[in-house]
Amino acid sequence: MAPTTNRKGGEIARVEPNTLNLINSSQAIRVSFENVGCTLFCQKVQKMGHNTILASLCTLKFHDIKVKLGNVEIIIIEKFVADATSLPTTREKWFKGYELDISTFKQFVKPEFSDKFATTFPTIYLQDHYNELLKVIQRYFMCEGRFNKVY
Repeated sequence: MAPTTNRKGGEIARVEPNTLNLINSSQAIRVSFENVGCTLFCQKVQKMGHNTILASLCTLKFHDIKVKLGNVEIIIIEKFVADATSLPTTREKWFKGYELDISTFKQFVKPEFSDKFATTFPTIYLQDHYNELLKVIQRYFMCEGRFNKVY
């Protein structure tokens, strides 16, 4: 069971899916993952599994482009990640803390909230048909475990 904590910013429940059930739960979600080139990565996770303890250690020890675990130092660069995961290196890149153009996202927000959001906003502001896709993306690719906000 994933650790869960209630906090001011919302419930934190880490989810590290190791099956394709979430992706295959909807044709629209499956097609979206295929269109951006992420399906092969998710298939690899299903085949290989994951080690929660090792993932947590890597996250804690990650600095700049290196992870040091004991006497082993791992360099993490985009090409290595792309080779290992089969995730594409093309298209738009987003980084935590990156300033986004909010006007780009208004098309995804319910009309009644289009002028009420900032760089972070509650998921209830999203149009309903984007909500399920967002939940799946957050579970496969975000490490924070917060599912009640769009970052």
